[in-house]
Amino acid sequence: MVVPLPSVVDSGNTLYAGLGGDYETIQQAVSAAKTGDTVFVLPGNYTENISISKSIHIVGSSRDEVVISASNESSAIIYVRNGNGVKISGLTLKTLGPAIQFSRSSGEINDCIIKGGRFGVSFSGSSGTYITVTNCTFSALESEYNPEKLGERLTGLYAYGTGKVEVADSVFVRNGTGLYLSNEITFKVLNSTFDQNTIGISITGTANGLIRDNLIMRNMDNGILLRSTSTVEFENNRFLDNIRHGFDLYLRSCTDCGCGGTVFNGTVLGSGNVFDDVNAICPRDFSWPEDFYTLDDQISKKH
Repeated sequence: MVVPLPSVVDSGNTLYAGLGGDYETIQQAVSAAKTGDTVFVLPGNYTENISISKSIHIVGSSRDEVVISASNESSAIIYVRNGNGVKISGLTLKTLGPAIQFSRSSGEINDCIIKGGRFGVSFSGSSGTYITVTNCTFSALESEYNPEKLGERLTGLYAYGTGKVEVADSVFVRNGTGLYLSNEITFKVLNSTFDQNTIGISITGTANGLIRDNLIMRNMDNGILLRSTSTVEFENNRFLDNIRHGFDLYLRSCTDCGCGGTVFNGTVLGSGNVFDDVNAICPRDFSWPEDFYTLDDQISKKH
């Protein structure tokens, strides 16, 4: 069967998985593949759990045509361990459990729809590892039948440990927490949308990095919840229609429960951020950097 391959495939052999392909299941093709090979997944619905421990590409014909569900929802649909350089693209993943798990591995996820449970993507980083996510959409699968506010544990992308995370041109909609960055993760979050999550972005531990050119809107608690004791830079983000706060330093004065600290021990840098309401940033009397934010009560009409 001849199927044109996408341009991302540039080396190694190509193994076809699915109806009419060389292998009936994706896992069979992955097991047969060698480092540098591509497993091209033909259109269809698949139910399996896939384990990867080598540097290969998993490429779906398109994310609208390739849908993978878990045969065992207690395990990730795709589990990557010791597989640096793994690339995953062109898939839709659906599970009430974890969808993709990177354990002490590096890789790229591009052009995927990820509907997960406890997390959509989990990155357990170690020194020298990274994950790059581009042009993906994250939602909690539970959101398809639960219209209420989702539990914060239902996380789109959860990154912890050490290592680097870059997210660009992606959408996080109807998760408990869209993006959770913890421990010593270094990150960049660029040109992405966080919409109708319980919390858009949560940053804890000593995670540090850059949040730039994002749209953070209609989140049911906070757009960004910052609890990091390190340095985070915010540039040119737009905050609108978030229910509690657009930006929250998790201090007692910002919470209904009286939880949180009395002093923020991290460092906030940046400029050019726009909020739709003076109460969208908390606490208002914090020593925010000069030009850190402006107010525009008409911003909702622009989006």
